Amino acid sequence: MAFSVPALPSPRPIRRAPRYLPGTWLVLLATVCLCLAPPSPAAASTPVTVGIYDNPPLIFRAESGAFQGLALDVLKEVAAENDWKLNYVYAPWNGVFQMLTQGTIDLLPVVAYTEARAREVDYNHETLLTNWGQVLVPPDSAVQSVLDLRALPVGLLEGDIHARNFTALMEDFNVPFFPVQYDSYSLMMRDVADGRIPAAVVNRFFYEASPLRRLVTPTPILFSPIEIRFATTKGGHPEILAALDHWLAAAKADSGSLLYRAFDR
Repeated sequence: MAFSVPALPSPRPIRRAPRYLPGTWLVLLATVCLCLAPPSPAAASTPVTVGIYDNPPLIFRAESGAFQGLALDVLKEVAAENDWKLNYVYAPWNGVFQMLTQGTIDLLPVVAYTEARAREVDYNHETLLTNWGQVLVPPDSAVQSVLDLRALPVGLLEGDIHARNFTALMEDFNVPFFPVQYDSYSLMMRDVADGRIPAAVVNRFFYEASPLRRLVTPTPILFSPIEIRFATTKGGHPEILAALDHWLAAAKADSGSLLYRAFDR
């Protein structure tokens, strides 16, 4: 009896692992690691704590609560170019200047330059603007010179450079007066308009921008031209001052810059 031999199935091809060059393994490994690794955070902005006090139109807190002013327009532009995150601290002038000397804040945008203050804080070199002091009186006042202020109360902003220079001026002329201390130009100007005090010393930019300017009379008593600059804690932030100087120098050379547009406003 004959037996038939069943046909054997064709051999299945052997599946072999793909062959990679040695460098390929490194590429694959690096790709996997990159896929599994968490995304790297973006570089953080540099925080800069800025002191704010009421000295419009240079720097002030508006009725809405927003901080505004020519100096802040400049500072925000420089901050954007240098990736600074601005944080604000609001207080009267004496308070923010003390914070600056103690290092509680980093930067104060509107500070009159004096040699005495330069021993306490660091200034930038480029002047933002030049300001001066002026005596204001009620509309019906006859005050025309420092001699007319003899023995009268005069409103002075506490810690103000114009107040200090006015006091020195009165001493030079040997004219005694009674200083009345305030912590706000606005309150002092309101008291002049209401006749509560016969005179007050303010800076001319504040007077020109104040909504109370029509309620008081500026006198011919002008004094104390001073340079307004930015200031930082002593020895604390030379890079901030250098960035401000660089921007201001370029802005002053360009009549269409943000600096001149801010002056126009």
